[in-house]
Amino acid sequence: MKPYPDRYEERIARVLAGKFQSDVLFVVCSSLHTPDIQIVKTGDYWEIKNVKGNGKNTIEDNLKRGIRRVILVTKNGAVIDFCG
Repeated sequence: MKPYPDRYEERIARVLAGKFQSDVLFVVCSSLHTPDIQIVKTGDYWEIKNVKGNGKNTIEDNLKRGIRRVILVTKNGAVIDFCG
């Protein structure tokens, strides 16, 4: 377990803070399945995933894991919101 968020997680937290116009808190790890952040305004908890891979089904396979909502943040900072 790591004690601090990495740069990628910090960047995504800033993007989500702007999208939701809210403070974002990093959650202290208490188990293997602890979410990464909490959106203060809504009280929602989020898990940040950095999807890597170059297979033709990489993104599809990651989406099949029971995710209800996905927000993609592109390298240039654009936000694409998918609600399931």
